[in-house]
Amino acid sequence: MRPLIVAILVVGGVAAACSGGGDDEGRATTAPNAGFTSTSTTVATSAPATTTTAAPAVTSTTSVVPGVADYSIERRIVGGSGDTVVVLLEPATYSDLDLQNVVTDVIERFAPIAQLHIVDDADAVELVLLNDEQLTPEQLLVLAEHYFVRLEDGFRLVYQGPFDVFGEVILGS
Repeated sequence: MRPLIVAILVVGGVAAACSGGGDDEGRATTAPNAGFTSTSTTVATSAPATTTTAAPAVTSTTSVVPGVADYSIERRIVGGSGDTVVVLLEPATYSDLDLQNVVTDVIERFAPIAQLHIVDDADAVELVLLNDEQLTPEQLLVLAEHYFVRLEDGFRLVYQGPFDVFGEVILGS
């Protein structure tokens, strides 16, 4: 069944690329245009594949990359010095290196990234974007259990919740 899905995505991508119009809005792309965010779905093939369509205010990307845990980009907020991204993992057992591999993959595939947050619970997706003062004790508990890592300044990993024993890591060092 997967070859059929891939064929449909390829035909749809070709049709979108061949359609008229001089602007890029609505065309398949792997990075959002300024002021837009995108929705993306990846189908498992022998190499990573991504199909992206423009949609206002929300980004969702599913990734299937060998050696990297499956993830989806649930929020992408475009910023001048890089974007803020919230990544959702399927609940599973992860190591600190698994999380670091996801961060590295997101940075390489969806640059520029200034801030990144990794969670494994849909409720935590919105919570990581709020200030601690805005959160209820119940919401803080959700973050304590399901918020794993944040990337600051595009290069500093700060482990959270169950992974806070790993402290901070500077990428590339």
